[in-house]
Amino acid sequence: MILTRRSFFGAAAAAGVSSPIWAKAITARVSDSQLLTDIEHRTFNFYWERTNHSKISLRITKVRDALALLAAIH
Repeated sequence: MILTRRSFFGAAAAAGVSSPIWAKAITARVSDSQLLTDIEHRTFNFYWERTNHSKISLRITKVRDALALLAAIH
């Protein structure tokens, strides 16, 4: 038996795994593209909410300064 995404979700639902995404995928028969879009948004938000944005802006500034220095040399 080949394990497909639908059979995996079906087994997860039958085993009692409760999560809004599993329930939505099983009951509403969400298309693959909608499911992937939902997963992409949730993944982005997961990392976005846990990132220290002040450190990122410092890195961007350092990169921008380095690129400006390289451009001035050439």
